[in-house]
Amino acid sequence: TAFRAVVGYATSVDLSGLAFVRGGATVKWTPEVSPNCSAPADVALGGEQVLSDGAAEFNFTTPGFNFRLCHLNPGASAFAEAEDVVVDVYAVTGTDRVFVPAGAE
Repeated sequence: TAFRAVVGYATSVDLSGLAFVRGGATVKWTPEVSPNCSAPADVALGGEQVLSDGAAEFNFTTPGFNFRLCHLNPGASAFAEAEDVVVDVYAVTGTDRVFVPAGAE
């Protein structure tokens, strides 16, 4: 599952359809180059968020690709990496705008 976000814009990520998600889980993103789910949450990657109705809102402040999702379900003792769940975060650096229709890949 791949998500897209833009630096500086709040992005709601709906994880309710994924099997590993439990109500009240805490989620965070970690860089692909070091998918260390035990590392503290990176504020530039939206910090830690608690899922509400299967979704969480992130506000990214740094661009990058293939950030990996880590999750901590209620009762679990440590964060775990969610296999194949990534986000690409884009930065808008000019006045040209590219619009991608919803659902376009």
